[in-house]
Amino acid sequence: VGLGGRQPGSMEGVPAFWTMYVNVHDIDAAAAAFVEHGGTAMMPEPMQVMENGWMFYGTDPSGAAIAMWKAGTHIGSDDFNKPGFMIWEEVMSRDLDAVVDFYPKVFGWEAQPMEGSDPAYWLFSSDGRMNAGAMAMPDTVPEEVPSHWMHYIEVEDVGAVVAKAEELGGTINAAPFDIGVGRIAVISDPHGAVFSVITSST
Repeated sequence: VGLGGRQPGSMEGVPAFWTMYVNVHDIDAAAAAFVEHGGTAMMPEPMQVMENGWMFYGTDPSGAAIAMWKAGTHIGSDDFNKPGFMIWEEVMSRDLDAVVDFYPKVFGWEAQPMEGSDPAYWLFSSDGRMNAGAMAMPDTVPEEVPSHWMHYIEVEDVGAVVAKAEELGGTINAAPFDIGVGRIAVISDPHGAVFSVITSST
């Protein structure tokens, strides 16, 4: 993961947020497909980031922000699924049908509904490996909250992380609760960027 300051004059009034980057082999083709299938570009064309690689940024048809990355010297994250690392990405959308149609067309993902899920939950996979999920925005979320990608970090003890986050000036948006895959909490950092932590049950 990485942290960066906001560029002067860039996206004034928009709170801090985490951005999901999808690795692509051909960023020009992926950027073209992104717009062709209903995404909105937030930059005129892919941008080279020194020798590190190339990036492109936009919003999907439901308004969720997402970026793509073609690696140069920086390949991105090299580890996952253990305490302190990202474990899951999930788009919470106000137009679930649109995003389930969109992402396979842009990134070549396979989309399939999770068996027995209620409300409906979709799984995205690439090369036979699950890499993300999609769900409709819950009715309990305020109307002003746009579609967005939620980022999950694996932790050893959700309760301890929540306590530490509050101590350091964070806000607890959802206190620890249990679901089938583990115990989860939703946190905003002191700048307002939202993420989730999970202690997986398996």
